[in-house]
Amino acid sequence: MKHLLIVILLLMSNLNFGQNSIDPTIINNSRKSCVKIYSQLGKSIGTGFFISDELIVTCFHVIAKLEVNGTNVNWSIFQDLIAITENGENVSVTCISIPNNMSSEPLFQDFAILKTSKIIKDKAILPLALNIDHKIGEPVIFSGYPLGTPVMVSYMGTISGITKDKSLICVQASTNKGNSGGALLNNSGEVIGIVSLREGGMVYLQDFKII
Repeated sequence: MKHLLIVILLLMSNLNFGQNSIDPTIINNSRKSCVKIYSQLGKSIGTGFFISDELIVTCFHVIAKLEVNGTNVNWSIFQDLIAITENGENVSVTCISIPNNMSSEPLFQDFAILKTSKIIKDKAILPLALNIDHKIGEPVIFSGYPLGTPVMVSYMGTISGITKDKSLICVQASTNKGNSGGALLNNSGEVIGIVSLREGGMVYLQDFKII
């Protein structure tokens, strides 16, 4: 059983790759693992990343229609989901796991696991971080498809603040709609979170488990 941290990434400031150094191999793996998640029926575009040969992690709000009514959340999963790699290869995907604690709270578990209909050969599989002892100033990177652009964009930022219980981390980074579901990587190339939301200037991390 592995632990993954959900990140709600909120817009702060634009950064460039010159501010901190991350191994080019990690940047390359971030991009090779990254896919665009698309639903024509739901008119939804987001990002996802491979955690195994057939499994992709993304945000739940990318692959489902959500309606919030008080403390209840009604939802329906889009049935025409497609994952698109950077080189343009398309593969249909099916949702096999969703959050087990749905609520209207802003920190509900915003993740989903998708299974591909075939094996994509030219990809990277990202390891999940087991150590959550993050440091202020630690560089992070994520890739995605902001605003549904046809070109994948990679971003670099830094951890700028951590609460004592490590439930809240502030990250200086830039993100836009369409980046949701992208993997946030540390300087060891491990997934420490998922880009989920932009608003204000903070990053929230919430623990969940993948069996």
